Amino acid sequence: MYSLLFIALGCSQPRLIAPEEECNPSPPEPGEVRARRIECNEDISEYGEANKGDWLLENAFIQLVVRNTPNRMTQLNGAGGTIIDAALWGGSDSVTEIVPHIDGDWPDALVIEADTDGIVLTATDGTDQQYRYTLLPDSSILHFEGGTGFTVVPASGAKRRGNSLSSGDLYITGTSEVMDDGGWVHWMNTDQLFLGSLDRVVQDRYSDTIPVSGESNGSQIDVSFDGATQYRLAVDNSRFSGMVPKGAELRGRLSGHEASAWTAAGSDLVLDVGDAGFLDVEITDEESTPIPATLTWNGYSYALPDEPKMVAVGPGVGSGQVDAGPEFEIVTLDEIDVQGEVPISVSMKRIASEAAWVDFDVRSFPDSTERRTSSSLKAKLAAQGIDYAIFNAVDEVSQAGGTSSVDHLISVSSSSRSGGPFGRLLAWAWSADRDKPAHGAANWEGMNPIDLLALMSRSGRRYTSVDATWLNAAGPAVNWDPIPDVIQIAGLEDTPVLAQVWDQRIAAAVVGSRTWVHVEGRTSTEILRGIIEGRTTASTGPQLHLRVDDLKPGDAFDLAEERQVLINIENPGDVTDVFIIGPGGETIQTWSISEIPAETTVSHPGWICAVAAGISDWAITSPVWMDRP
Repeated sequence: MYSLLFIALGCSQPRLIAPEEECNPSPPEPGEVRARRIECNEDISEYGEANKGDWLLENAFIQLVVRNTPNRMTQLNGAGGTIIDAALWGGSDSVTEIVPHIDGDWPDALVIEADTDGIVLTATDGTDQQYRYTLLPDSSILHFEGGTGFTVVPASGAKRRGNSLSSGDLYITGTSEVMDDGGWVHWMNTDQLFLGSLDRVVQDRYSDTIPVSGESNGSQIDVSFDGATQYRLAVDNSRFSGMVPKGAELRGRLSGHEASAWTAAGSDLVLDVGDAGFLDVEITDEESTPIPATLTWNGYSYALPDEPKMVAVGPGVGSGQVDAGPEFEIVTLDEIDVQGEVPISVSMKRIASEAAWVDFDVRSFPDSTERRTSSSLKAKLAAQGIDYAIFNAVDEVSQAGGTSSVDHLISVSSSSRSGGPFGRLLAWAWSADRDKPAHGAANWEGMNPIDLLALMSRSGRRYTSVDATWLNAAGPAVNWDPIPDVIQIAGLEDTPVLAQVWDQRIAAAVVGSRTWVHVEGRTSTEILRGIIEGRTTASTGPQLHLRVDDLKPGDAFDLAEERQVLINIENPGDVTDVFIIGPGGETIQTWSISEIPAETTVSHPGWICAVAAGISDWAITSPVWMDRP
């Protein structure tokens, strides 16, 4: 049916605006399509990433910008020619990039021009292949001649329901089934997309639509078709209206309330929501100081700030738990019948010493797996006890901007992580550059591991982390320039390669995906100083303590003499054994968890660190240096 729809709408031929009208910020007339080069800033949508010299394709409803050469926006390789701005007329840019798929690789060189049919891309890399973007007049249908599918990198905060993506005030869908990576979405085996206002997209996408209207005391109306919710209509002043596929069902929704019953689409509907259920939650520590935490209720998780919070869980019987991170004991909430507002006060028992809890592995927009806003991610992490997080995106530069109500609880840095063959290289802090491929991320193709580290670190001006794969590929440390700041391990299986680094007298701290940093303060400056000084324990949660005489991880002695060693652990989880290791990764002494805390003595040059091992929990400290490296 879509081919018939395409033919029917295509009967109206687009009229190209005259070339001398280079700057025209007013919408095209009905039936017109503009295709031309951008010559003035007035042609660029608010928050758009377009520049003069890019290419504009627009009809009376929507503006699209095709990126000029020499590169794409979110891709490391390939010439330009992708869509980098998409906005309703008068609206803001609502995508990061739309990347068409073609047979074979995207051209390395292109010539881009406008013609009467749209924007034409001609490969100049020896293939002479030609591709063409066209917009139908008065329609949401974008056609890419020569295309085999599309990847859409939406704006942060975009939502997907059913086969549709809501990004800003723009709706996007395709004729094929959507594939969702959690961040980027894909429609394959198609050469067209629908982009526009919700009503316009619905009318173009479905062969038979009807108008709906009515009233509701809810905030949104779910629209279900083919057995799945496809999108939502807004409720404004208790009224709603819109277009839906014929045969759709609707229901009213309001957070914390029972949804209305599903009702066949029609006019003058009444879709009032039902009973309410809210938990009025206050979380404190044992000194009655409010703290952030995560409430899990009937399988759903809610991030709570460090102040009382009304949580919309819906009416009915439920149970759950409160988790404030590994410094506190988890509290189980007994079964409660929630009707109306139910107050809950929880005092969390501290089970570990105060220390900074750091996350080195937060996937952040525009990583292909994440499209939540930075504010949303920060709220979630703060509720898990995280004090500092490094946002990263693979072969991209993560976004860490935006204010949040938890900014006094958590600091974040933007970074980039390599997706190449030399492991999970991470570099921070990093600012995105929209004029470079992948917003300025390092292109690892053709590079060796040492040169790639230098490039990502800006020759030592950024902090860097490497893993076992990089260490094995990079060879002896004498050749490293610069030296990575930290070694990120995946688990205790990486202990041998970590020992090899320390045996070469490289005083790099150990970190995991999550890491304790033993510093007094919680500012990013204090935490970063602690990381670089080696005040770290890579851990799944257990807080492992190592003392050699009066020194702790990151410290060093001047001479190797017999020293007193003290081992302790807090919040051990399922840890069963604790041991200390030294040069060569050799185990010096082992204790069962029941024997901790424990004391012993050591007398050798080199280094010593403590390790805790369990079924799923583990921890490993940075070394105490028995003689200075």
